[in-house]
Amino acid sequence: MNTIFNVIGKYNDHIIPMSQSGDYPIDMQVLNGQDTQTPTELLERMEEMAVASTDVPLEFVQSVNSVDYASRFTMSNSKFLRKVYKRQRICQEKFTLIFRKFYNYEYNENDTSIKIILPPPMFLVMSNTDQLIQNAKNQANSVADIMFSQDEEDEKAEFIDLYLRNQLGTYLEFETLDEIKTMAKMNIESRKNNNPEDINTSDSEY
Repeated sequence: MNTIFNVIGKYNDHIIPMSQSGDYPIDMQVLNGQDTQTPTELLERMEEMAVASTDVPLEFVQSVNSVDYASRFTMSNSKFLRKVYKRQRICQEKFTLIFRKFYNYEYNENDTSIKIILPPPMFLVMSNTDQLIQNAKNQANSVADIMFSQDEEDEKAEFIDLYLRNQLGTYLEFETLDEIKTMAKMNIESRKNNNPEDINTSDSEY
């Protein structure tokens, strides 16, 4: 059609009017050998290769067509989560520097307290994280039993703490957990200082 109408370019739409009898002035036919269908197996293989290059498990894309989707999802979830968290850690540092520069340039300050924290993926399941923590704790205790004797309880406890922080560093934000732990201790101390018994005694004196 482009040759007939002498139009150069791609994706041109041509409107061919009909006559009063409903006939078209031009008949469109497909030549023999050109009416070929792309093999479905080839398309599926190309799709698998394209998805595999993105480090996203194919089960996440074809969740409906997979019969054993649940088992495959569980097997590939932890590996995929680890990659996501590692990439998020790198992006968090870059975004933090960028937003700090934007803020300091806008308000003419030198604030270094701004920190960007990316949220965890939406498919993160608490049960999977809890299972990972339990497995890491069991492994840490087993390794500590091998490395230390029964008389080295303090060293053993410190080793277990450092071991868990090292193994679970990509799953748990230990800096945030340490801050929450410090706040919890401060709240307990504050409650002890503001004992209700002392308050009642002071009220009875008045």
